[in-house]
Amino acid sequence: MTESAEDRSKRGFCKHLRDYEWLKQISIFYCNYDDALNAPEHGLRVRRALAKAFPDTTFLWRLVCKNVRESAGVVDVTNQLYAGTIPYWTAFITSELKRKELLPIIEKNLKVSEDGFRLFVRSTPEWKLETYEAAVMKQKPHDLQRVFGQRKLNRFHLMNKGVDSLF
Repeated sequence: MTESAEDRSKRGFCKHLRDYEWLKQISIFYCNYDDALNAPEHGLRVRRALAKAFPDTTFLWRLVCKNVRESAGVVDVTNQLYAGTIPYWTAFITSELKRKELLPIIEKNLKVSEDGFRLFVRSTPEWKLETYEAAVMKQKPHDLQRVFGQRKLNRFHLMNKGVDSLF
């Protein structure tokens, strides 16, 4: 029996999640829905810039979606509060980078409206990675086509691979 593309993508991501010692997780949340619709292009610029700035750090990027309520403060093009599905980027990294090291590079390359994103950086203990992996394997992937249309998108990207692999 053949493996579906969905299952292959989940398996590939989880393999990378196990193959490295991830120390931090960074997440980039959009504050403007219209900016978020350009997440694939933004992600490409940000991924390349961070990989170049930190060549000794491996990054495992994932484009995911989140359901937000109006109380989250996300606005649309008419500056009205938005409620619905919005994409965001999350990455696991193999070094102890600080928010203040990441923020200027992300700001420069994201190119969104002023105050257009929020950046979160947190530690990733082993139990957190195990929980994340279990959720990825159990849940159905986010419907990226619902947000981005029929564009072909990769759900995850491994940058600077092999730098500090456990295997």
